[in-house]
Amino acid sequence: MIKARSKKLSILLVLAMLMTMFVGLGTASAATYSATEAKVVSTGSNQNLASIIIDFPTLNVGTHKAVIKLPDSFVINPLTGDRVSNLSDASGGGNVFTNDVPKYNFNLGVTLQDNDTIEINGKTFTVDSLHTNGGTLGDFVFDGSAADLAAAIAANSSTVGFTAAVNAGTITLTSVIPNGPPAVVKSSRSGAITNFGEVSVASNKYRLTQLSANQLQFEINNSSTIKTNVKFAISLNTVYIPNSAEKEIKVNILKLDGDFGDGLGILVGKVSGGAVDVIRTDPGTFQAGESGVFTINIREDVNGALERSANSLKFKLPKGVTWVNYDTNLYYFPGLTAVDKLNPGDPDPVEISGDTLTINADKLSINSGKQTFTIKVKINIDADEAQFGDIVATISGKTTANQSSVLLGTYKDYGYTVKAEKPETEVIAGRADAEISKIIIKENVAGSLVNGRTVTIKLPDGVEFADPTFNGKTEAGSLVMNFSRSASDKSKATATISNSGSTAGEVSLKDVKVKIAVDFTGDIVAKFSGSAGINDEIVVAKAVAPVTVTADVKDVKIGVQGQAAGNIVIKENKAEAIMKGTKTIGTDSFDRTLILELPAGAKWDKLPTVKVTEGDLTIDSVTRALDNRQVVIKIKSDSSKPSVITISDVFYTLDRTVPEGALKVSVKGYAIDDANILNRTTAASVVVANCVTPAPGETIGSGEFKIGSNIYYVGSTKKVMDVAPYIKNSRTYVPMRYLGEILGAEVVWDDAARTVTLTKGSDVVVFTIGSTTYTVNGEAKTADVAPEITNSRTMLPARFVAEAFGAQVGWDPATQTVLIQK
Repeated sequence: MIKARSKKLSILLVLAMLMTMFVGLGTASAATYSATEAKVVSTGSNQNLASIIIDFPTLNVGTHKAVIKLPDSFVINPLTGDRVSNLSDASGGGNVFTNDVPKYNFNLGVTLQDNDTIEINGKTFTVDSLHTNGGTLGDFVFDGSAADLAAAIAANSSTVGFTAAVNAGTITLTSVIPNGPPAVVKSSRSGAITNFGEVSVASNKYRLTQLSANQLQFEINNSSTIKTNVKFAISLNTVYIPNSAEKEIKVNILKLDGDFGDGLGILVGKVSGGAVDVIRTDPGTFQAGESGVFTINIREDVNGALERSANSLKFKLPKGVTWVNYDTNLYYFPGLTAVDKLNPGDPDPVEISGDTLTINADKLSINSGKQTFTIKVKINIDADEAQFGDIVATISGKTTANQSSVLLGTYKDYGYTVKAEKPETEVIAGRADAEISKIIIKENVAGSLVNGRTVTIKLPDGVEFADPTFNGKTEAGSLVMNFSRSASDKSKATATISNSGSTAGEVSLKDVKVKIAVDFTGDIVAKFSGSAGINDEIVVAKAVAPVTVTADVKDVKIGVQGQAAGNIVIKENKAEAIMKGTKTIGTDSFDRTLILELPAGAKWDKLPTVKVTEGDLTIDSVTRALDNRQVVIKIKSDSSKPSVITISDVFYTLDRTVPEGALKVSVKGYAIDDANILNRTTAASVVVANCVTPAPGETIGSGEFKIGSNIYYVGSTKKVMDVAPYIKNSRTYVPMRYLGEILGAEVVWDDAARTVTLTKGSDVVVFTIGSTTYTVNGEAKTADVAPEITNSRTMLPARFVAEAFGAQVGWDPATQTVLIQK
């Protein structure tokens, strides 16, 4: 038995699954509820509440029904129009729903006799067999037939609330009110009314029926397909609010059928005993003395919120500020129609007394309905008493106000504000038309920047204004500043102020372009000066180098050709930092090239390999120039993302005029320098090699010194010394540094020990100033003269030093020349 049941259950489950393949089933998703902004209302009268929003994410096929209930004692008054708005868009399909007014059918089940009655919604129709169908109607009399009853109802539809028609003996009542109440049909004769019932809502229609004074029933018939995003708004206009109403008016929605859900506590209104909002739009800036005219608005949230009494509202100003006795009328807003007095001789409603302004509404004839009022006022600020800052009026009086104070404006002294809108703006060094941040120049109060005075902007060294003139845009007031660049100093521009307004002025400097030296990086600081009294410094942009250059540093030797060196890498800091095309100067045009330049005495031994190793920059050609001191890279197209150029297979030739130490390459050219500012054309200078003297054992090993001459020879090369050899005690003294050069020895001076150490390979010779004892590889030896310092130069006895390294020393007395030979 268990197995049999299991088998049957399995078959049923399979059939159910198969059915879902052919039947469209919507996902169960209950409606959600909300409301438009809750209205502030008063009690004891008809008011408009917020509309209820009903949102069906999915509306399945079928009938959907719910009751909308307001609190007890509320009365929903009938409207001539439909309370329902269909908010769905076409894509959701919900906009196909239209209104189907309440309809009811019934039949007359018995033959009616004279004086029998039919009651339709409290209106009585009496049978009179002598009444002629089609005769005079409107008298609530009919001849007892269904046709004549329908005609009588139709003739009195405005009173009954329904019209009527008959078809095959069935009377159909149709509400003449779009969202009317249900029909109630009674008869004095038992059994006279049969088959009474509501006509179903038609296909793809909705029906809103008023079930009772405070209840509505909303029904939807979706008879075609599942719809999504169906949304309705139900208006709750013309609702009587009882005096017993709670502070918050809430609606409950109770599901009866379908995709509705329960929605409780939907806020549609707020009961107010009457309050006003005090509004000062666009609080201004004041200076000492009498202000201009400004307005304060008083908005009622319900009719009568502004107490119709003396001392309705009071506005008290802070110390040092008083009201000016300017305009004592109260006006309706919008517009400037004065509120009428009850009697022509009554006092004006606005009373001024020093720091207090009082509105007295007891002698006014105010229009019905809630109002918004305006007062026109002026204030006076005592410079000795008032404090700078916000001027706030304290609110009091018999009227309930939603604010305890109102900001009238700000009291400021004469002054200005200068600022950059975006000081973090990045610009590329070397550009001739870089756009800096927008600059704002603003008066604190009108007249702070005096007409006819000057404002000068000075840019830092290496930055110049690109255009000879640039004009400020007047943003407020009548302040005008048009700048002209100095003819002698392009980093400076001056404007003469034009300012005649009574309101604080503001000028913006937008789209100002500058030329930036290719070697300038960091903050671009604009310094303001001039007779207008503006003395500020602001950052208007940050300059970044177009490229960053690095190198693999190798040792190279002076006087050697074709020496291999390390790679050089040029990296763009921003896309398009390296430019293509041509640079025009006057009538001449030049290719935009990137140049790597060696110092005098150094050359590129051959053309290196130049490749773009990252990014999409492309190179046209690579050549040498300036007697091979320059490698010139012509750019074919610029980059859309930062690119990297790698220079490899680098060989240098150095003559003997190149100083020892760092060998640097300068990176320049119109590809990165469009500004072309004088003496500021090198974007980067990077150490590419370290110049050293030839290593021990790599010198010629012979040389000559001539007594009294600063000329010496290394091999056959003539060189210059900064000191001359001399003879003392029959011994020749020569400079330590140059003797070491001839011998191929490294020379080190120890100032603390006052020793000279000469090293060549494994041989180490040490001399001590003033001592005849010296060591050779640690073995002490004695000379017949001691080393000494002459004219800040260490002088060594030539013979003992040379022989310590196995060199021979010769003397030519005729020419007074010391000869050294390996």
